[in-house]
Amino acid sequence: MKQHQFAFSIAWIAALLVATPAMGQLFNFPVLAVAPGGADGSYTIGGGWARGLNDNSQKLNGFGVGIARNQEKVSFTLATGYVTELLPDVDEFTLAANAGLHLLESDSPAQVTLQVGIGWMQIDGTPDGTTLLQFPLGVALQTNNDGPARFWVMPRLNIFRQSTGGISDDTEYKFGTSLGGSYAAESGVGVGVALDWQMKDDGLGGNSSAIGFSIGLFYAMQ
Repeated sequence: MKQHQFAFSIAWIAALLVATPAMGQLFNFPVLAVAPGGADGSYTIGGGWARGLNDNSQKLNGFGVGIARNQEKVSFTLATGYVTELLPDVDEFTLAANAGLHLLESDSPAQVTLQVGIGWMQIDGTPDGTTLLQFPLGVALQTNNDGPARFWVMPRLNIFRQSTGGISDDTEYKFGTSLGGSYAAESGVGVGVALDWQMKDDGLGGNSSAIGFSIGLFYAMQ
């Protein structure tokens, strides 16, 4: 079952548009850093596509949409996604939410953000049904300026829990890292990309790595 868990964890995001500043912690998506906002705050909406890049990621495809509330000190995101071919002829929805606490002043050229999230997915194609939960805990280092470009990197601890029909429960603690960038025009329309590396159990008592990618379009509303 672990071979069908997810391509890569991790967020920002109208579906099939193309990783944006609103899609984080969705299964099969990179874990994206929550962006800070201005003094009055702002909203960001968008959509994106994600795919696993190596065999350990299962090379799954995912599509997601989401909304973010970006503020000076605390920012939030909510998102939903759709992952295809988790099992033969089995596609599933995934839900996520996250929050980021921005530690530095808004006029600093860089920002440090403490971030926590939760992701959920139910796989009904298994005999007893399987529920997947993940809790990424990260520290994001990101640019903090008014320019059109934004870059970030976020190492994290990923807590992953799998429960099958109330029969078995398994919890894993693994490290991961994601990085990305985005560019927004004066109109508020932008594009973002992200890469994600996630350590995972290889099923043989050792570790392997899942690598994933996402790209998305977003619109920042002032």
